Amino acid sequence: MKNKTYVETQSFWSRWLIVVFLLFIALGIYGAIRDNEWESDKIIGISILVLIIAFFTFIRLHTSVDSTGIMVDFKPFLWRKMWAWDKIEDVQIQKYSLLDYGGWGYRIGPKGTAYTVKGKYGFQIHFKDGSKILVGTQKPEEVQQFLDQIKHEQL
Repeated sequence: MKNKTYVETQSFWSRWLIVVFLLFIALGIYGAIRDNEWESDKIIGISILVLIIAFFTFIRLHTSVDSTGIMVDFKPFLWRKMWAWDKIEDVQIQKYSLLDYGGWGYRIGPKGTAYTVKGKYGFQIHFKDGSKILVGTQKPEEVQQFLDQIKHEQL
């Protein structure tokens, strides 16, 4: 197991999100063409929407778990953070709702800190100092199998 690593990369993009963004852009352009007015407020609005799309395009949640610990990279919110197993008390797969953390993304709330991009599953990291972090996953069964293997080898 020493050379084995679980790796997962996620993004915010999904079909419905792409459709919503394209719909907003199309409505903005249609309105400008229909009115034959390319005023600065319409251009600024469309430009802001394009910038938001570009921002979401480059955000990725990279997670890796191996025998040394758990690494999360979620730029621009978290830059390649590694938590060694000696700092971790327990890790559990958890189903969560958007209400638990107030949405997806980088969230800080009463249940701890969360790094999620979509879905409803994550692995909750309980640290020895009492703090908690939830890291979203689209593959809860695979993560659980990998965590079970690591726990078995550390015994």
